[in-house]
Amino acid sequence: MRFFRALSVILTALVMVAAPLTARDIKVSVMDGDLDEPLAGASLRLPDGTELQTDDDGTAGFSIPDETRGEIRVSYPGYEGARILIKQDGAVSFTVTLHISAETLENKELVVEASMPSSGRTQSGRSVSLDHEKLEYTAEIGLVEDVMTSVKLLPGVGYTGVFNALPSIRGGVPGDLKASLDGFYLDNPYHWGGGYSIFDPKTIETAQLHHGVFSARYSHTISGLLELTSRRLAVDHAELGINLSTSAAGFNVSHPLPDFSDTNAANRGAVMIIGKITYWEPFVYLAKQLSTVIKEIAPINVVAVAPYIRSLNLLSNYRFSEDMELDMNAYIGSDGIGLLYNNRSVQINLLSNSELKFTWDNLICFFTSNLLFTPKPDMIIKANLGVSYNSQLMESELSYEVMQGLTPIQTKNIQSYENTTFGLQGRLDFDWDLKNGFLFSAGIEELYRRWFETVDTNSRIDAQTESGEYESFLRVFPDVNNGGLFSGAYTQLEYKDPAGYFDVEAGLRVDHLFFMGRNFIIQSLPVLNPRLNFEYYPLRNYGYIDLLTLSAGAGLFSSMNNNIAYIDKSYGIKDFDLKQNRSAAGVMGVKLDFLGNWTFTLEFYYKYIFDRAYTINVANENTAVLRYNFDGEGRIYGFDLMLQKIDGRFIDGWISYSFNYAYYHDPKSLEAFNGATFEDRSNNWYFPSFHRFSNLNLILNFKPLQNFNIYTRFGFASGVPKPKLGEKIPYTIAQEDGTIVKKYKRVSTYSDSERTSFALPMDVKFSWFFFYPNKKVRTEVYLAVENALSLIYRPKGNTTLNPYTGEEEEGSSTANFELPIPMISFGFKWSY
Repeated sequence: MRFFRALSVILTALVMVAAPLTARDIKVSVMDGDLDEPLAGASLRLPDGTELQTDDDGTAGFSIPDETRGEIRVSYPGYEGARILIKQDGAVSFTVTLHISAETLENKELVVEASMPSSGRTQSGRSVSLDHEKLEYTAEIGLVEDVMTSVKLLPGVGYTGVFNALPSIRGGVPGDLKASLDGFYLDNPYHWGGGYSIFDPKTIETAQLHHGVFSARYSHTISGLLELTSRRLAVDHAELGINLSTSAAGFNVSHPLPDFSDTNAANRGAVMIIGKITYWEPFVYLAKQLSTVIKEIAPINVVAVAPYIRSLNLLSNYRFSEDMELDMNAYIGSDGIGLLYNNRSVQINLLSNSELKFTWDNLICFFTSNLLFTPKPDMIIKANLGVSYNSQLMESELSYEVMQGLTPIQTKNIQSYENTTFGLQGRLDFDWDLKNGFLFSAGIEELYRRWFETVDTNSRIDAQTESGEYESFLRVFPDVNNGGLFSGAYTQLEYKDPAGYFDVEAGLRVDHLFFMGRNFIIQSLPVLNPRLNFEYYPLRNYGYIDLLTLSAGAGLFSSMNNNIAYIDKSYGIKDFDLKQNRSAAGVMGVKLDFLGNWTFTLEFYYKYIFDRAYTINVANENTAVLRYNFDGEGRIYGFDLMLQKIDGRFIDGWISYSFNYAYYHDPKSLEAFNGATFEDRSNNWYFPSFHRFSNLNLILNFKPLQNFNIYTRFGFASGVPKPKLGEKIPYTIAQEDGTIVKKYKRVSTYSDSERTSFALPMDVKFSWFFFYPNKKVRTEVYLAVENALSLIYRPKGNTTLNPYTGEEEEGSSTANFELPIPMISFGFKWSY
């Protein structure tokens, strides 16, 4: 036994002595990618935990055993980090290029990295992020290039289809997703009533979806916040880009801004203009021709004015000094569509003729500015000021002529809707590095909104009265001229363990609404929203594991329902009856970072919703009016998981799966005068109309050649709730002119088990890139196909009952509004 012990000691000593003889000399050179010069003082963290710094030439040398493998982390304050993969018997010389972070001021020698919000960084239990590169291959696809196309692929996001940019975030109401662009809240950043967002991927540097317990810096949502950071402009050269496809054309041009006080000094900033115009006329024309063969797409023939988008975006940043910088963003965009439909039907004892005229016009404008000031190296003050304007105009006229036997029936449903929203926002954020890992933050914000709306309609609701007879009630919408002042303040303390084992973030936020209606003023009680996040890093550089992160968080959140804009004095809502939507949420997560840029995340969450606002129709003599209620509830739980490959040479992407259980409750719904229908639910708990149990996304970006990419997306989404169809009931009712007519209704009841069929979305994009040696010209030619499986599969829902004929409407069994043909686009992009 002693012999073996002695032998082991001798062998160990020999290995230790021989180690230097089998080591490799490694040399790392670090370059400043923005200044194109060596970066002195950059930090290198070796696989064994040793830390080195580069010399004046930007280089660092060291020795490691031949069998060593792992990653070297390269970092520099204010710059984006990088990693070097060390393989056994691999390369011994490396060159790394670092670029200035979008969160910091350019050319600043000392930048407190923790003093700004963690924009663009995926955080376990809080958020998931998409950088500009991922947005390029996931958002720049299809008839309209949209950042929301990428966001809808992330874990926790419910499937919506191509023509819907309003997803449900972890079981929340779709309209509750709040967008923040450089700290400026945008209430309605959508084209075509929510079909697409206004966020062009060319203008966005990072898109970060906060679906967990996010920072107390933000509010106005109880489900999810989309934090967008504008693109960082180049200050050392001009850029020009031209995009042309089968459905849209666009351009972008940028130019540096000089130091106006010293023409010989370096450039201080840059300005960029981006324009876009869509032309769907060729697509609509082709679809109309195909409708003669594919009967399911016959509704395309109602399009009289093809959907259009026109937009112009101006971005600018200017650095007055090393301590002060100003960013500005101005946007103006419009969209619209026109429909004209005429249908004549002849059946036994029934002759009908219907005509629909519909127009939609939308105008969106905003201007936002951010002033970033660093009075001391450990302090940052950020001031945001912006203004927004949104105008929507919708006109609809549906004429219906029916001959039931010898009885003529003529109806004309007219709706005119005009809505204008004006917004003004001011915000001030302060961050102070207290040293030793502590960061203190505080801020205040004021949001003012003014709403104007006029609705002219003769729309009616047929309802059964207590006597058993049916009556027609005219829907009444009072004119809106209301204002709201949303006030918020927060304070937050973060602690990062200097040893790197854990992080803690604790914050408290207070929110309040002061509502100024026409001839009345009401307010909500201030609500407190404490939030706490904890991250623990028990394992680093262990085998194939680069970092293990365990996270937990809990907090309270609040938001105001969009419907509060239409509150009228006649609704009888008194002071402090107005409540903010609330939710209490908890999240637990695990995140594993592996060697080779692989990442796995798993998060479990629970959320209880209370004081949720909802409306019901109630009878007031012969009219139907809205009643506001603030006692809605919700119980939501589920989990998200994602396996991601980042920046692979031949392939990258991710696969994600989300399970969600969302149950809602509207206690006052049975008081609606038209009884318990699918829309009014019942007095029981229910799955909301947008709920899906499962969402699966597989995103793959193949790069077989350096100049050729194949992007593929395949998804699976379980069905959404649908009503359980009952018997068809005929009834008689008096028209406005006194004529007694026969109509039909179907008893529809809610059922937990009734669902539409599942969805199978699939998209493919082929991209060819052309580079020219010693030139800055880049060209991309692409072919994309969205909704590729639509010709062979469409999710099915319920059919619609014609109220006058009692027959099922043809072509109404689809579970969404997608066209049953693939959306094909072809184009090229040229940039300099």
